[in-house]
Amino acid sequence: MGKGFDAVQANCLMCHSFGYILNQGPQSKAFWAEKVQKMIKAFKAPIAKEDADIVIEYLFEHYGNGREK
Repeated sequence: MGKGFDAVQANCLMCHSFGYILNQGPQSKAFWAEKVQKMIKAFKAPIAKEDADIVIEYLFEHYGNGREK
């Protein structure tokens, strides 16, 4: 939970469980950004740009490794 959770819930958890996120392990901000962009481009996830930025920040804050790259 926390800031940004609503965007994750609305845009990610409709298809994925938190297990999917946890199974990625702690990752860099670039990794999470790439994953979100992959969902948008390859899988046509209807994630608005503003929400994508919020989701990336949330994932990095809660499941990041502290590294940008």
